[in-house]
Amino acid sequence: MPRITSLASLALAASLGAATLTGCASHREGGSGFSNDTFTYVSTTYQPKTITLIDSRDGEPVWAVDVPVGMKLTVQFKENGAKRSSPDTPDVMIWGLGNATRNSVSLSNRIPVPPADARRLDMSLRDAPEWPQANAGN
Repeated sequence: MPRITSLASLALAASLGAATLTGCASHREGGSGFSNDTFTYVSTTYQPKTITLIDSRDGEPVWAVDVPVGMKLTVQFKENGAKRSSPDTPDVMIWGLGNATRNSVSLSNRIPVPPADARRLDMSLRDAPEWPQANAGN
């Protein structure tokens, strides 16, 4: 019996390691594959997405973006990361848009956001089909 337990432990450790390695290299739709508060949304012709960050304390939108078709949005939350934080927005969300066919996205935008227990990311679909813009992702 102990042998099975140790084999199961090795298999679990190997799968966690593999998830970590693949998550670091790219921003895949849904997220990185491990717990780092990073989320990625890809807009396609038949699923054009709008992402809205909601302050769940009052239900008000804090931020929103229509992700262009052929592009992807990646957002990452950093606890206590806001440089000029207030008690209402101590965390920071860094985000970026990039070509859906590329592995990574430059997270060059920042916004102070509510803490984890007071925020929610909502994804909604716009009317489809929606066609890519001629210069999307360039």
